[in-house]
Amino acid sequence: MRVKTYLGLGLVTLLSLGGCSDDTPPVKIESKVITSTMFGGVTIPVVELTAIVDEVEVQDLIGNRGNCKINSIDKQLLPKKLQYGQKIKFGFVAGCTLSQIDVVTDQGKWSVNY
Repeated sequence: MRVKTYLGLGLVTLLSLGGCSDDTPPVKIESKVITSTMFGGVTIPVVELTAIVDEVEVQDLIGNRGNCKINSIDKQLLPKKLQYGQKIKFGFVAGCTLSQIDVVTDQGKWSVNY
């Protein structure tokens, strides 16, 4: 399968944070769009989380205030504990355009707007 990766949503611009006293999320939040030429150019938004603290549990990931769902296979990965430097990727339903991502962890909730 031939896949092209576009950084259409790009690296995270943290416009809106909340949930921790120091306002620093325990994970780095990155997003990109993968386009599959095999299925007629279907776009799939992907969010990658990287732990930037010793340990964090990712409990939920919410796209566009619940209007953009994580695919069912990736949803089964939650909750997921990550150690410093570990990454996890989540694919969302094809065709969805992410404008907001809410990351819920055992250390609070953070929102990223694009």
